Amino acid sequence: MRKAVFLLVLLLVLATGSTAWGVVSEREEVSDSILTRGKFAVMLVQAANMGAIQDEEAAARLLVEKGILRGYPDGDLKLDRGITRLEATVLVGRTLGLKDGIEIPEWMGAPKNELPQGHWGYDLYDWISRLGLVEGDAYDVLTEAQGAEFLSKVFTSDARAKDVLNKVKEKERELRENSGVRTGVECSMKMIARPGVEGAEKIPQVEGKAYTVQEMVWPDRIHQTTTVSMNIPGEEQQEITSEMYFVDGKMYQQMPDPDTGELTWYRYPEDMLPNIGVTELIIKQAAEQTQAVPPELEEFIHYQMLGTKEIDGEEVYEIAFYGRVDDFERFVKAAMSRFGSGEQLQQFVNQAAQIAGQMLDSMSYWGIQYVDVDEYVTRGMQSAFLITYAEEFAGMSMPIEAMEMTMEMEEYEFSDEIKIEVPEEALNAPLLPFLEGVEEQPSTEEVQEAQKGEW
Repeated sequence: MRKAVFLLVLLLVLATGSTAWGVVSEREEVSDSILTRGKFAVMLVQAANMGAIQDEEAAARLLVEKGILRGYPDGDLKLDRGITRLEATVLVGRTLGLKDGIEIPEWMGAPKNELPQGHWGYDLYDWISRLGLVEGDAYDVLTEAQGAEFLSKVFTSDARAKDVLNKVKEKERELRENSGVRTGVECSMKMIARPGVEGAEKIPQVEGKAYTVQEMVWPDRIHQTTTVSMNIPGEEQQEITSEMYFVDGKMYQQMPDPDTGELTWYRYPEDMLPNIGVTELIIKQAAEQTQAVPPELEEFIHYQMLGTKEIDGEEVYEIAFYGRVDDFERFVKAAMSRFGSGEQLQQFVNQAAQIAGQMLDSMSYWGIQYVDVDEYVTRGMQSAFLITYAEEFAGMSMPIEAMEMTMEMEEYEFSDEIKIEVPEEALNAPLLPFLEGVEEQPSTEEVQEAQKGEW
């Protein structure tokens, strides 16, 4: 399910005047130890691994090229002025992939900043504050020490948070191998067009939600039910439910009949999935469903311990995670490596990675995971994906600028009572319509039996 999320993108139209360093900061105070905007530009570029640049002007220009820094209307960056906590936070937010005017999910809780709504830096400052990355007066000018401490906190994971999450992985691996696991995840997504681009008006203003319940009994029994609802302007809300079983390497799926539209069970050719390398991938994805951060994103993500709170009478750790992917070629290759390493597959992976690198601009991922302080198991999780498109692809302007998606884990349970059995109607179902001409392949066991005694 999360793999599909990686294809979503986020559009955020930047409001006029919403520019870091483009507004004279209120209550700016100057002292001998102030951190100038030029020095902060160098520190930010280095902290975010954008380059080993030492020159202030060069660092600032790089931030301008990336859309992180915009400067003043006259083009002056005023690098010798002191930088406020607000300005520094906005630049860090943009560096992490957030956009001015970003919509803050309800699950992030109440606002945690002193700025009035409508202020040019309100949304970015509020978002970063809620992740526990900044505190203090927004209008204070930073010292060099404060700037260094802020950047270190943002771009370095909290050792306590990492330790807790490592214990969670160990505990949940043990539980998964000895009992069934059930998760329930609600997703919402929104697609937004790129203003002023031909064809953008044809992009449907669709908002959709999906609720997926997945059960898994280790090592190879999976049951998943997904209900999708779509809100399309001018039409009634549409809702579709699908169901899938993956048992003993065989897959059965319930989906709308292409002729009648009624939900109908279909099955895949018995040995098709193992032959194309999908079996292991499906099992891995199901086993990792309880992880807040997919393995492919691990190297791009940072973690912060926000403290503890009570959920349904249980004390839990509250751990924030966030990060941004710019190198899509590396990301796609890491994600697709799960399918194997054959020559043909690698050619496909290289092509997909190249296309992703040209089509996508950035992907950001944020969220909060709640972990039982005594049992070291996950009690809940909320996250958001923000993925933006490049302005052009293959010489053409992209009509879609971005989409956004939020996810909330509402059910999470390990239990010996979880059993998965394929219903008779699925076992006896016809092949998928587009696979009716595909011959059934002999099972792995049948092939091995036939080869006995042969040289």
